[in-house]
Amino acid sequence: MTAARPVSPARRRSIGVLAAGAALAALGVSACAHRPPSGPAVAGPPLWRIGRPGSAGSGWLFGSVHAGLAADEPLPPAIERAWADADVLAIEIDSAARWSQLRDGFAAAALLPGTDTIETLIGAGHAAAIRAHFGLDDARWAGLRRLAPWALLVTLAGEDPLRRERPGSRGIEARLLDAARGRSMPIVELEQVDEQVDALAGASLEAQAAWLLRRFEAMRRNEDLAGAIIAAWRAGDDAHLATLKTRAWGATDEPATPRGRMFGERDRRIARRLAGLLERPHTVFTVVGAFHLVGEDALPGILAGHGIRLERIPNERGNG
Repeated sequence: MTAARPVSPARRRSIGVLAAGAALAALGVSACAHRPPSGPAVAGPPLWRIGRPGSAGSGWLFGSVHAGLAADEPLPPAIERAWADADVLAIEIDSAARWSQLRDGFAAAALLPGTDTIETLIGAGHAAAIRAHFGLDDARWAGLRRLAPWALLVTLAGEDPLRRERPGSRGIEARLLDAARGRSMPIVELEQVDEQVDALAGASLEAQAAWLLRRFEAMRRNEDLAGAIIAAWRAGDDAHLATLKTRAWGATDEPATPRGRMFGERDRRIARRLAGLLERPHTVFTVVGAFHLVGEDALPGILAGHGIRLERIPNERGNG
C-alpha cells in the first residue's frame, strides 16, 4: 500500500476544478450525455404552477436535470409558455457567475483530515475493488486516496470505464440563464456558495462513505442510473423519479446517507426564499433539480406548508 503524502497547493487547485464541475452535476446526480429523442414530442418533465392566495406574485416551478442534456433539448409547449410568461428567473445558484467561489469552496473541502486515507473509511477490500474497476495504478491512486469520499466519487464518476456516469454539460440551465440575460431578466439565486458546498461536502464522513459505496456498486452492476433519470424526466414519470432518487441517495429514514442534507435541509431553505419571492408583484420561473420535486421529502410539500398553492401541470404529448 502506498503511503499517504501531502497534497501540493497546485494539486489542491486542480482537485478544486475537477471537484467543482463534477460536484455541481452530483447535486442532481451525474448524467452522461443524451441526445434528444427523434419523432413526436415526449411527455413533459415536472412543471408546477405556484402562488400564494393574497400575494402579489405567482410563478412556475420546473424540475430540470443538472447535467447530461444538450442545450437544445426540446421542452414541451407548456414549459415554453411558462418560461415566456415569466419576468424573473429563480435558480439554485448561477454556477457560471460563482465558478471561482465554488471551485475554491469544493477544493477546501475535498481532502480528508490529517493524513487519513480512504482505506481508513471504507476498508482495504472496498478500496481495492474501486482501484480494480477504474484501473488505477499506484501513482494515480496515491493522488486520489486522500480525497474525502464525496470528492473521490464525483472525480471518478467522470472516469467510469463504462461511461455510465460521465458528467455532461449544464444544457437547460445554461440556456435559461443565457436567455434571461438576453431579456435583461432579473436572476435570483436561491442558495449561496457555502450552502451548495456544505450540501455535498458537509455530510459526515460515514454518510459520504455510504454514498460512495452505494454509487460504486451501481456502477459495478452496470446500472445506467443516469440514463434512467433522463428517461423518467423526459416521460414526466414522477413516481419513477422518486424511486431513482432513493436508489441514488438512500431512503428518507436512512441516517447514514447524505439525502437529508442534500434535499431536506436545502429544500426547506429554498422554500422559505421562494415563498418570500412570491410576495413581490412578478411572475417567477423557478428551476431546480428534478429530484427536489419528487418523493416524500419533495419541495412541493414543503412549499404547501408555507401556504403556497401548487398545481401540477399535466404533461403534453404531440404538439400541445
